[in-house]
Amino acid sequence: MTKNTILCVDDEPIILKSLARLFRKENYDIYTAESGKEALAVLQKMPIELIISDYRMPEMSGIELLKKVKEKYPGSVRIILSAYADFNNVVSAINEGEIYRFCHKPWDNNNLKIAVRQSLEYHDLLKENRILMRRIQKQNLELQAENGYLGKKNKNNKFSMKVYQNILQKLPIPIIAIDTNGKILLANNATISLFFAPHEKIYKTNINSIFNENTTTYILSLLKLDDAVNMAPVSFELDEQEYSVQVERFERNSAIKGGILVLSPIKLKA
Repeated sequence: MTKNTILCVDDEPIILKSLARLFRKENYDIYTAESGKEALAVLQKMPIELIISDYRMPEMSGIELLKKVKEKYPGSVRIILSAYADFNNVVSAINEGEIYRFCHKPWDNNNLKIAVRQSLEYHDLLKENRILMRRIQKQNLELQAENGYLGKKNKNNKFSMKVYQNILQKLPIPIIAIDTNGKILLANNATISLFFAPHEKIYKTNINSIFNENTTTYILSLLKLDDAVNMAPVSFELDEQEYSVQVERFERNSAIKGGILVLSPIKLKA
């Protein structure tokens, strides 16, 4: 079984030893670095799934390090660990997607282990979402190619659209297409069974009927960004089940402005 890779960063060697000791019985490969510079050197040599960094370090703070990590290694999930953190800076970093979790020093061993498990689950979820989105894009390109081969006759366009809709409807996770105002343009069966009553009309229903105000605002703000790279997912809870929402914008040359929301349940390890 492949081990998860974790990089612990702290300018105090005793803290690094404590973290390594805490996780030694887990199925993790633990790497350590005593500065931001050392951490970046480790990241250049091997893929790291989770980074746990101290907040206050000389030369490069934990926030500064994790900002660089987000830019260069966006697939790595990021945790900040400190007793002295500037609360406003931490909240800002969380909102901007630099860090996934904040944990206090001194830490509770059990709570930190749970936070690490959740973070690794989140990493796996993002990876699965990227694979799924590539699969959907590939299927869409194949259908476009089929359209070109069959010609532009109306009946062939309708046939291709039906094939694509069948693929979408059979996907086991909720997928929603929305415009830039949050109105629902299309939703698959998994979405309807999760959020709506049978036979309820959902076309042009706003996503604020599904998500709370903060989540809705965040999703719509992502659709308006100029840079579509590495848009951080947002999570929400429904019936005690936590979900992650990955936002993928339509292509710039698309006739419809908006994007696709891919919802995935976050399953915690026992």
